[in-house]
Amino acid sequence: RALEALDHYKDFQSSRYRFSVVVDELRQAQANEYRTVLLAFINCLVISTPQLKDRNRLRNEFIGLKLLEIIRDLKTSSKDPDLKVQLDVFEEQRESDEAQTAGPHDVDLSCHLDVFYTVYNRVQD
Repeated sequence: RALEALDHYKDFQSSRYRFSVVVDELRQAQANEYRTVLLAFINCLVISTPQLKDRNRLRNEFIGLKLLEIIRDLKTSSKDPDLKVQLDVFEEQRESDEAQTAGPHDVDLSCHLDVFYTVYNRVQD
């Protein structure tokens, strides 16, 4: 339902990306409590997706909106323990899913985002 609501909001606002409102809010948020809730929402969306391929695609949508840069900045600047937990959950889940991805044969070659982020993650490491 949350994904449907974000899709509807994207269409209503004539936005290009469904998660841009969430990432923009996180980028502009000043209160650690609000940042924590936004990251928890992102983590819930990703973790509650049962299929690995779909989880990776969802996470890659967030990463494409520069979520990793925001996470990096928050890790260095925030001392809030609850926020740190959510930051750690995002990273741990990402690493866990990447470990389950055996190799390039798990990449959906018809999805340009999957191909791009597979190459990006390999080069980044």
